[in-house]
Amino acid sequence: MLSILGFDIALIRYLPDEKDKGGMINSCFTITALAALLLSLVFLSLLNLIAPALGILLENKVYGTAFILFTIVGSLSALQASVFVAFRQVKYSFLQALVAILRVGILPFLIALGAFRIYSSIGLSTLLALITGNVLILRVLSSYRPGTCSIKSGKSQILSTKS
Repeated sequence: MLSILGFDIALIRYLPDEKDKGGMINSCFTITALAALLLSLVFLSLLNLIAPALGILLENKVYGTAFILFTIVGSLSALQASVFVAFRQVKYSFLQALVAILRVGILPFLIALGAFRIYSSIGLSTLLALITGNVLILRVLSSYRPGTCSIKSGKSQILSTKS
């Protein structure tokens, strides 16, 4: 995913040696969420040019909003897997993936959404995986508190990391 901006690899490389592990995680999550938001808005603004068949995202505000939300959630959930790899706890990444499989079970309950139900089931199961991932990160790093960072502190934290 483009919105991850390489933070997945950076977390794997630099997180184990970082003093403020929670701060680094939150910095990467905040910047990734902002990048996903920006990229999804750019995609929606260019939708009529690049994918006119997906015009329903512009016609129906609920679908457009769900697209933006699920794009952010998907980026953050993918980034969480790198946190588990950095802490050498990939079993939690596996558990997160098991939660994401719930999309198959969610699908029949979204029948009223028509074709959008497939995308919604993926998005909702990824949201559940993201929530599960936050709980599992607390098991790996008990001092972690999900939150945001200021762009200034996030920028300095990411850029000050030595190789």
